[in-house]
Amino acid sequence: MTEDLESIAEKILSSLDIRPFPDGYIEDGGKLAEFDLPKGDEVMMYRELEGVFVMFGYERIFFKDPYEAKYVYYCAKRGMSRIRMPETKPLKRIIKEFQADVENLRAQLEKEAAMFSLNDDERSRLVEICAGKLGYDGIMDI
Repeated sequence: MTEDLESIAEKILSSLDIRPFPDGYIEDGGKLAEFDLPKGDEVMMYRELEGVFVMFGYERIFFKDPYEAKYVYYCAKRGMSRIRMPETKPLKRIIKEFQADVENLRAQLEKEAAMFSLNDDERSRLVEICAGKLGYDGIMDI
């Protein structure tokens, strides 16, 4: 292989049109509530019978609405500490569009990676590098 994976990742990402999450999904004019996310070394999300919890280290926040939980989780995984939360109806659209885009992005990255003379491990690592550069590491495995 003549090029390193970092430079290949840069080439691939510069050729793709990728909407940034969450700002690329929020439509102008909607009401947005702003709030700070707790600090935590690790962010996890898990479901219980009555709703969904998002954990920030040892602190957890309860959500009845799974779309709100996913939105907060994805923002936290991107390293955001202050977020703007849309209302419920646009939030559902945002999460569905983002999840579809992430799945398509993964397929696009794998397709682009196949154009280079890489083995399977290198292609997987290239997708990981791209995800990290986008701030989507920990998200692209949804």
